[in-house]
Amino acid sequence: MIKRALFFLGCLVLLTSDVLGAWPKTQSGGFRWGAGALSGAFPNLGWAGQGLQKPDRTHSWVMPRLAIVNWGISAGLLAQGEPRVRGFPRTGQTVKGDFLHFFEEHGGPSLFSYPITASFYSQEEQRQVQYFQKARLEVDPADGQVRLSPLPGKLILEKRTAPISRSEAPPGGAFFEPTGHSVVLEFLEFYWQHGGPEVFGYPISELTTEDERVVQFFERAVLEWRPRLAEGERVQLWRLGEAHFQIAGHDPSLLEPEIPATTVTDIKVSASVRSPVVSLQEAQQQVYVYVSDQLGNPLTGAQVHATVLMPISKRSEAAVLTDESGTAIFDLSVSSLPAGTTIPIQVRAAYQQHTSDTATAFRVWW
Repeated sequence: MIKRALFFLGCLVLLTSDVLGAWPKTQSGGFRWGAGALSGAFPNLGWAGQGLQKPDRTHSWVMPRLAIVNWGISAGLLAQGEPRVRGFPRTGQTVKGDFLHFFEEHGGPSLFSYPITASFYSQEEQRQVQYFQKARLEVDPADGQVRLSPLPGKLILEKRTAPISRSEAPPGGAFFEPTGHSVVLEFLEFYWQHGGPEVFGYPISELTTEDERVVQFFERAVLEWRPRLAEGERVQLWRLGEAHFQIAGHDPSLLEPEIPATTVTDIKVSASVRSPVVSLQEAQQQVYVYVSDQLGNPLTGAQVHATVLMPISKRSEAAVLTDESGTAIFDLSVSSLPAGTTIPIQVRAAYQQHTSDTATAFRVWW
């Protein structure tokens, strides 16, 4: 939709520049126009309204340019009936048209994860929907706009908590009068960064715990705190789309892939540390490893082996599998390491018959 609009805008600019290039000018260089309309509407361009006169020159090359513009517009109109489609071999589903536009505009897989169904018409709800691992998108029949679906009624009844007053809200956060709840700290930062009430709706609970995780429920999403992830990534959407699909009781055949799964022909691995410099007082360091296939899709279940090269030829080794986001996290104690030393870490990832190596390091300070 955006590309189409930019195309038409470009056509308009070409047409406007040619017409204005052929228009008569005064001796001072201003355009001759009636009633000073242009000078009033565009004062910063220095256009002078000197009365309408017949153009004293023409450009024969304007017509070929107009023909090109006309052809381009026709081609653009023909292309409008062909919505763009993007396939996701990781789950074997595609996203297209307005759903794809909303998906990519609001963060794509990094926010919503991957599609688990194609788009389909829900007879029960009388609307077009598509499920993703962390959300469900729908076309609102009232205005035809794509947005996140509200939480299933069952979840709302279970998770909505009694509203609080503004005076009871935690300091340093934002209080939302429509539902009587607040959002604080990194949850608030994530909330505003990704669209706030317009995308997620208003909070319907304060921070709470679910399965030993800190979460917060909103009208159209659930945010969760994942402290083991890197800074700036610790607030994530909960896997609401999968839960929503089960609660709705849709036909399981809708989860069958549309496209064949991608064959992994190569893997890529990257590694980083929570902090490049840690003090002995901090006690722990964290190592983050990300493994993906040749297309950049995260790989679940890749085996990651980390070797920490300690001073005086000591080694510490650990192995772990990547999670659904392709991430493996290692905790490393630094309290026994000598201050002033650099600690190299060698990382090897293995998936099926493929392996890949990388390295990172950090420095221990007093």
